[in-house]
Amino acid sequence: MIQDILVFFVVGTASIWLGRHLWRRMTAPPCQPPSQSPPGSDGFVPLEELHSYREVK
Repeated sequence: MIQDILVFFVVGTASIWLGRHLWRRMTAPPCQPPSQSPPGSDGFVPLEELHSYREVK
């Protein structure tokens, strides 16, 4: 009987903590500003372009 109550308490507390943690994480502002890619692009950059960028710098 006491063990059942303890299990329900632990499960309830963990559920509340997880719910709050996920809610805060989902509603937090993003870490990085949105990228300046053209609309409709997926952000993919070809390897050749990356290689040439590295050589220029």
